[in-house]
Order: sequence, then C-alpha cells, then structure tokens
Amino acid sequence: MDRFEKYYPVLIVSDYRCELIQHHTINQYLSHVSYPNILTARQAIIIDTFSIVIIDLSIPLQSKLTLVKEACFYQPFAMIITIGKTKVLETTGILSSFPLIFAIDSIELLANKLNAFVNNGFLFQKEMLKANYFQLQKLH
Repeated sequence: MDRFEKYYPVLIVSDYRCELIQHHTINQYLSHVSYPNILTARQAIIIDTFSIVIIDLSIPLQSKLTLVKEACFYQPFAMIITIGKTKVLETTGILSSFPLIFAIDSIELLANKLNAFVNNGFLFQKEMLKANYFQLQKLH
C-alpha cells in the first residue's frame, strides 16, 4: 500500500496543462481527479473531498476568483494551489483572506511546491487536524 493512498485525491482544474500537472502529482505518489472546465470542477468541489485543489485555468479573473472562493468554502481542509495571475490575486485580497491558498507564478514551480508539501508532512498534519475536528464535532 502506497503511503498516500489513504489521503483524498488531488483535484486538478486545468484547461490545457492537465497532463503536466497530473505528471507532477503522480511523481509525488498522489492520486488525482481532473476536470477540464469550471462547471464540472464546481460540482466536484461541492460534492467530493480533496486534499489539494490545483486551479490552473485560462479563464476570466472573476470566474477564477469565484472558483477559488468556492474551493475554500467547500474544501476547508484542502490546500488550494493557484497557478498564474498571482499579482492580481494578491491585489484582490483573496490570498490573505484564506491561509491555505498558495499562489505560484508559473507551472514550473508546481513540482517543488508539491514536493515540499509531501515531504514536510503537510498532508499528514491536515488529516490529523481534520480527524480532530470531526471528533470534536461528535462531542457537541
């Protein structure tokens, strides 16, 4: 059994670099689910559970911001990685509003970011936080 099989998959929302992003997740032994457009991605974000959500879309900024906000709302324990439009995301204030959003300027930085998350135990820590949270909810 692979050490990350027990974690929820990575959601990849990408319109034209999906295979490259999938390659990076596979290299980190992470399972993934891919959606090429915003409509199906929104449904997945609302219905399913993910450890990481990677958003790499060449869509209008407002649509991307809405998707990021929905990911933060419906996936409160997931790490959200956005690729591109970092300066614009910073000026909107969304990056400071949600501490689990990580914006990277280019896809070339994704491999290092995923490697750091996996090797620093971030996924394990998130799963422990989630388990503690749900345990506390049962007590109330």
